[in-house]
Amino acid sequence: RVSKLVIKMKNSSMSAGLLKSLNFASPDFGEVVRGIVNKAQSPSAILQTGIRNLNAILGPGFRGGKLYTILGMSGKFKSGTLLNIADQITKFNPCLEKVVDGRRNTLLFITMENSIDETVERLYNMYADPTDDFLRASPDDVLTVLRDKGHFCFDNDMADGISIELRYYSNMEITTNEIYRIVDDMEANGMHCIGVILDYIKRINSVYPSNGDETLRVTYVAKELKTIALHYDIPVITAQQINRMGNAVVDSAMRDGKQDLIRFVGNSDIGGAWGVIEEADWVAIINLERHVKTGRTYLTIKRTKNRCGQCDV
Repeated sequence: RVSKLVIKMKNSSMSAGLLKSLNFASPDFGEVVRGIVNKAQSPSAILQTGIRNLNAILGPGFRGGKLYTILGMSGKFKSGTLLNIADQITKFNPCLEKVVDGRRNTLLFITMENSIDETVERLYNMYADPTDDFLRASPDDVLTVLRDKGHFCFDNDMADGISIELRYYSNMEITTNEIYRIVDDMEANGMHCIGVILDYIKRINSVYPSNGDETLRVTYVAKELKTIALHYDIPVITAQQINRMGNAVVDSAMRDGKQDLIRFVGNSDIGGAWGVIEEADWVAIINLERHVKTGRTYLTIKRTKNRCGQCDV
């Protein structure tokens, strides 16, 4: 499969037709229910990844109208995980048509943690050989890796696959209300937004004043992201740091030589606000760990909340 990476820096009316009322005695009742069922069973209703175990605990992928939150320690691959999820979604949803009503299916990735330059470098490093150095590679070398190994096509508008729209904003530069404008802008410019990934929840502002109370602000943001997911009937995926206590628990377990460290951390170790957990439909804690015997680094994922449907595990 060939995907297309679209990188733009520009300003941003789409509505997924959020159903707000249903009368069981209405003559349209049967038609409305059929529409609900058909939408839920549509191939575009669930976005899967190429990671079988992740799909299993998602049950079986990212669903429209849901808020997904990944928790992790500082510097422990939260941004990398979100970028990897975006990359996986572009490649493992062959049932999605490349264009819907003249608009290409596109995943919106808002980064407020890393610049677009840094994000492109990370994408290159995901596919380049371990010995390849981005700082020594020529532009053509980078394009070859992204096109041939990453399967991102930059110069063929008719290529199959899902695009990624990267948007960078500095810390607290925008509010959640800006996401509506971005999505509407995408629709006006030939892109159909199928999901939003925000890196990460602590760096975006709420439309409601919190008077400097970060816990309240992050809670508001979580509520607003959930509303965006419902409004457009798309998944919204974000991340948040666990607090110092959670970091201390993992550090202590590491010093004791224990493995699968993430099992010692729970929802109570989230930083910022419990409201993030309350508003999210699905929550998982991640951690990068090194296997004692093999020395290989691997990512552990512990799901701590799920109201997105049946899961395989």
